[in-house]
Amino acid sequence: MSWWNSLSDVSKWHTFAEWSLAVLAALTAILVIAALCLNSRQGVLQNLEAAAEKQLSDAALAEANRRISELEPRPLPDRVIAFLNHLDPNILSMARQSGQRPFPVQIQTMTDAQLADLQRLCHEDASGQFIVWIPSTNIIIGQGGPGTQGDIRFSITDELLR
Repeated sequence: MSWWNSLSDVSKWHTFAEWSLAVLAALTAILVIAALCLNSRQGVLQNLEAAAEKQLSDAALAEANRRISELEPRPLPDRVIAFLNHLDPNILSMARQSGQRPFPVQIQTMTDAQLADLQRLCHEDASGQFIVWIPSTNIIIGQGGPGTQGDIRFSITDELLR
């Protein structure tokens, strides 16, 4: 313990302690500033990540809503128009231009599914507000294919063309 009784040794240790405190204070200040900067950057990155997640969530919600709307039954006029456009994209434009409303369709040109869809739509529209099945006596239906002959007539109404 000879240094404890020596003025020069105590002064040296005192100076060392003061410098150590100054270094520690400087390090503390640097660490506080670093922590504040890192905290700020962390907040910015969290906001960016949250915005990206929200964008993904919004996109997923929009897609889910679109799929749900596709599953909802469409109004009869929309389904009739879609069917007619699939059968022949020119039917509606011909009806508007020429005023022709009854259409004969060669049964050989229709698939069984198209024939079933046409019958279903016509029977669904029992009031004939949009499409009317016109009975025909010249249909010979075999087991599909070459045994199927004749034509089918249906008429679309002015209400559908609006």
